[in-house]
Amino acid sequence: MLVINALGGLSISLDGEILKDFGSHKAQALLVYLAIEERPIQREVLAGIFWPENSQAKALVSLRVELSVLRKILRPFIEITRDTVNIKPDANIYLDTQDLDRKINRGEIESALALFKGDFLAGFKVLNSAPFEEWQLAEQRRVRNLVSKALHEAVLRAIDTKDVAFGLKLVCRLLEMEPLDEQAHQQCMLLHVMRGDRNAAVAQYKKCAAILQDELCIEPLENTQKLYENILHGREPRDYESQYPMHNLPAQQTSFVGRKAELYQISKLIHKPNCRLVTLVGPGGSGKTRLGIEVAKLILNAFPDGIYFIPCEGCLNAGFLIHAIANVLKFNIDTIATQLDPEIQLIDYLHGRVLLFILDGFDALVPEAERLSKMLERVPGLKLLITSRQPLNLKGEWLFEVKGLPVSAENEQITSDKIEAVQLFMDRAKQSNIGFSPSHPTYQSIAHICQLVEGMPLGIELAAAWTSILPIDDIKIEVENNLDFLKSDNRDAPDKHQSIRAVFDGSWNLLSGDQRQDLCKLSVFQGSFNRKSAFEVTKLDLPHLASLVGKSLVYSDHAGRFRMHQLVKQFAFEQLQQNPAIHTEVQNRYCQYYTDFLTQHETDLMGSKMLAARAEICNELHHIYASVQWVSSRWRVESVQKILTSFNVFFAVHGWHEGIDAFENIINLKKVAITNAKCSDQSADPVILICRAHQAFLLSNLGQIDESEVISSACLEPLNKFGLDAELSECMHNLGVNASFRGEYETARSFLEEAILLGRDCDHVIWPTYLLWLGHVYFLLGEYEQGLITLKKCRDVFMEKGTLWGAAFAISKMGLAADGLGEHEQALGYHQDALNVFNEIENKAGKGYSLSRMSMSTCFLSHYDQALKLGEEALELFTELGHRWGISSSLSRLGFAYIGLGSTDIAREMFIEALRLSKQNQMAPLSLYALAGLACNMMHEGQEKPALELFSYVIQHPKAPKAYLDQALCLMTESERISLENECHLEGGDRESQPVEEVINHYLYTSKNNIL
Repeated sequence: MLVINALGGLSISLDGEILKDFGSHKAQALLVYLAIEERPIQREVLAGIFWPENSQAKALVSLRVELSVLRKILRPFIEITRDTVNIKPDANIYLDTQDLDRKINRGEIESALALFKGDFLAGFKVLNSAPFEEWQLAEQRRVRNLVSKALHEAVLRAIDTKDVAFGLKLVCRLLEMEPLDEQAHQQCMLLHVMRGDRNAAVAQYKKCAAILQDELCIEPLENTQKLYENILHGREPRDYESQYPMHNLPAQQTSFVGRKAELYQISKLIHKPNCRLVTLVGPGGSGKTRLGIEVAKLILNAFPDGIYFIPCEGCLNAGFLIHAIANVLKFNIDTIATQLDPEIQLIDYLHGRVLLFILDGFDALVPEAERLSKMLERVPGLKLLITSRQPLNLKGEWLFEVKGLPVSAENEQITSDKIEAVQLFMDRAKQSNIGFSPSHPTYQSIAHICQLVEGMPLGIELAAAWTSILPIDDIKIEVENNLDFLKSDNRDAPDKHQSIRAVFDGSWNLLSGDQRQDLCKLSVFQGSFNRKSAFEVTKLDLPHLASLVGKSLVYSDHAGRFRMHQLVKQFAFEQLQQNPAIHTEVQNRYCQYYTDFLTQHETDLMGSKMLAARAEICNELHHIYASVQWVSSRWRVESVQKILTSFNVFFAVHGWHEGIDAFENIINLKKVAITNAKCSDQSADPVILICRAHQAFLLSNLGQIDESEVISSACLEPLNKFGLDAELSECMHNLGVNASFRGEYETARSFLEEAILLGRDCDHVIWPTYLLWLGHVYFLLGEYEQGLITLKKCRDVFMEKGTLWGAAFAISKMGLAADGLGEHEQALGYHQDALNVFNEIENKAGKGYSLSRMSMSTCFLSHYDQALKLGEEALELFTELGHRWGISSSLSRLGFAYIGLGSTDIAREMFIEALRLSKQNQMAPLSLYALAGLACNMMHEGQEKPALELFSYVIQHPKAPKAYLDQALCLMTESERISLENECHLEGGDRESQPVEEVINHYLYTSKNNIL
């Protein structure tokens, strides 16, 4: 067995004996590299990593020599071919870093700590091999971050379980690794208190304060100080969870230098009661994003409901921003049976909360910034911190200009790193070149470089990365020359950022030809990306990525993702566009990768793995948006059709409103492409037709039937002409759903039956949902038995396909049909089955519907106490979601339960509130449901004549759901029902002609004035 221990140094043993005479360090490094990479690697790549300064021929000879050493000693473990080298897949090898990963993933933290004897390859060096050193540094950071994160999580678990001794052991290890980790100091203080040793907790605080003062010249965070004060005065510290309000602030891989004055000023601004919106304005590369994150860390306790970082780079418009915010908050915008705008749903959810949003990179959304004012107006506890290159020009906006870091005066003598810009340069230079230690005269050149880039952090970081290649004076000359070139070329537009471009152009000149091409290829990524996608799209492996990270051209994070600064990306993309052939090739690979990613998840989205598939797609959604938009204008219709179908399936389970916006963007881009190609008939374009059909599908499900009707009707003939049967079946379905909303049930049945035949024949992935709507139409017609048969078939089809969410909605509607048949015990069973599935797939709206409908079933059974309990559970859930459709229906069902219990005063309040809410949101069926409840309540209060008149009106209205009316009728006596039939016969159509709005206003007015 071959054992490689790379943590805390390097030790290699074979069959229990340490290999001492193992050849050169490069042979050892080569073995470790192969063991960790776990894949065949081209000889040319290995030669470039370990002998970068030699010609390829000479480097390959050197590689051959080292491989002969490895082959001689480790022949059973290494596979060497003419082209590649790799560790044999079945080789018996132990690698401690892999074991560390496994133990941490399994939660075996103590065993993992025993393995972690120090940094990866600590003290191990390979001469003249910069790419390997960069790879080694990246792996070292990965391992440290992995251990640090695992320790923090384990300490929190120890606190939760009151395992004080274990928690102290872990937190001490954390502080050994990073003495400046203030969260670890707080955890240590709390653990000492839990152990009953307040003196030790106080001593820990003083130690923390001293370290922060000595190293950073800052005070402990406010929550650290509050914890200390509680301990000092003998008060019980607040529950630990409350010490850290929720946030999603990105973890940072580099230190934060300077900006103390800005931190204080911005924090003070945000704390002002009348300051709700702060915009950090400055040019690209000035450090706005990092400054905003650091401010947020200081004021966490001011926002008990959390601070949320929301990147705006991928938001095409303000509508997409609403969805981005909802996704970060893990708030599911409801798309089941409600027409509420997503923005209203989000505002309802946020109301009453105290939180801060950091909207980063808001530049493209500035024209639509007015919508932020609406959000601030309706959510009093919300504050916004925005980063942008330009002001939003909103009333109430507080502007804070972010400039470069302070630099020295022109002729000032600099002999140390006390100036912030110089500090940043030194810090980043040591990251790129561990041995970097400038002499005092060199500080003057560093200061001059910082002046040339105007103190801009991005420019400083890029220049500092050169220290592994060039002496400081050469770096200064390189920047000066590039800056002169830019000025002489009159590139004076503001968005060109001359000072940073000077450094970037210098970085570009210092890159090898392959590195330049690598950077250009990476610029196609629309946001952060992982190692696998980088390789599939650009063919870059980890060493190549690491070399760009080492030059500060690409950044990595603790989650294994990489990103480029927007300006670097912009500059690299400009270079890529100068080679159209490579640009098109890489763009196509990028789109192929992410559209394949989407289509491969289609089956899972319709099956039991829906939640996991949806989460995976959401993680890459910005790339998928960009890819779908690109291919829709450039690829063959057959390929685009499959991709757009998968896109529609995703939105069917993710967000109908967002899908409508997404398809509209694709349509607009396609129209531009058609116009540029000088084609006149946009309506006959198959891609536009497919997008329109999907749009109409989502619109119908949202109840926006007028718009869906126009689109679907217009698409029928051209879809048939192009033979697009799947989308044609969608339009048939849309027309059927729309007819059902209008009360035209026979028309609805006809369209839906045709849609089912067509969709099933072409095996359209969403055709089972057509069955769901057909069953609902039978239900609305009062044909409960046929409805139950159809819904059972729908359930069976969904179950066969593994589509749990579809089956759950079918089962829930089966409960409604069973209630219509008078089989109320059976109905309760269906609703419970649906509830179990909704619990499993974490669908809160579905859970609310099941509970609310169970309340109705128990009312039919005269179990009013149980009906009340179920209705209250449903109402609580819908209120949490801000789901007004669910709130209104649940209020009415609670009203019926209170009638059954004899509490007509409370029942009246329930129905009036349901009526007010349904009127406000134009939900006519629910308004009629509430009016039926009011009529029933009036009957029980002895107001028979007005009650019968109102009942008559509701029963004859075409939008009144019959099953809902049955709930009111079941609370009436036989003689009251006969009186109602006579009233309906006498009134005929006169009452029906009265607009429902007038009837609603009448009862709201009479209730307000206590004359009901």
